[in-house]
Amino acid sequence: MPRKKEAAKKERTAKKDKVVKEKKVKVEFDDFKDEVYKYTDDVVRQYYLDEIEKVNRAYIREKNKKILFRNFIITLLLLVIVFLLYLLTTVNYFSTFGDNTYKEDNTSKNSKEIVKEETPKEEKHEPSLSELKETYGFLLDKVIIYEKSKYLKDYYNGNLTNELKNYLALNNLDFKKLDLVDNYNMFSDALLKDSYEELFTSEYESVSFNYNDNAVRYISKLNAYITNEILNKTKSNIKREITNISVDGNKITIMTVEGLIKDGKLYNVTKNEEINDYHGDSIITYVDRLNKVTYTFDNKKLISIK
Repeated sequence: MPRKKEAAKKERTAKKDKVVKEKKVKVEFDDFKDEVYKYTDDVVRQYYLDEIEKVNRAYIREKNKKILFRNFIITLLLLVIVFLLYLLTTVNYFSTFGDNTYKEDNTSKNSKEIVKEETPKEEKHEPSLSELKETYGFLLDKVIIYEKSKYLKDYYNGNLTNELKNYLALNNLDFKKLDLVDNYNMFSDALLKDSYEELFTSEYESVSFNYNDNAVRYISKLNAYITNEILNKTKSNIKREITNISVDGNKITIMTVEGLIKDGKLYNVTKNEEINDYHGDSIITYVDRLNKVTYTFDNKKLISIK
């Protein structure tokens, strides 16, 4: 038994020695590996640094050659220029050239001044009243009222009610488009609205109104207007003459003098005051006693009467 214990002890000792030797070999191998890596890194790094240095030296040498060549060319050109200047100076070239230049400059300046003085300034053409009438006079053709209209006073007081606007819109319609039913007229709300929107910028409203002596009623269930009698468009006996037109962008202001012609007489429209006999002459002669009206349009649509 003692021999077996001793043999087992020797075996354990031998195993421990083997493990120690293996660890020692592994440590020495790891140290060797680190040394190899370090050496390899140093060699590779040094190799690339040497190569980079070689390239830099070659680049600097090439750059110096170019700089020397450029400096040589510049110096040569400067010498040539100095030599040419010397030659020109010896023959008094610059003094002659300077005098001619001065004279030519003065001559050109004088000629420019003469041209400026002789060229008339372009004046902006201001259109005459007759030209403005031809351009904008048609706008008043859409704004017509009759002596018998219920809205005559509102019109000349500048009170553009919805009824008055509908009246003016109907007056711009072609009456042949109105439906004829027995002894009365009927027309759609849409038809009047289209005419209204051609004349005004304000929003259209479906309201009953009067056209001269006839009542024009709006029937909401039919979405249409109906009259008791057939409507007839008569020629207005209110004479109008334009006294001035001003234009400011899209805004056009037309000033007029207006009078009522009746039984060969000229009257103030709103006062019904007789002014004089009328024989077709201009009513501007009586401007102080007649109605003076100002119409304002924006984008060719009526916005006010004053």
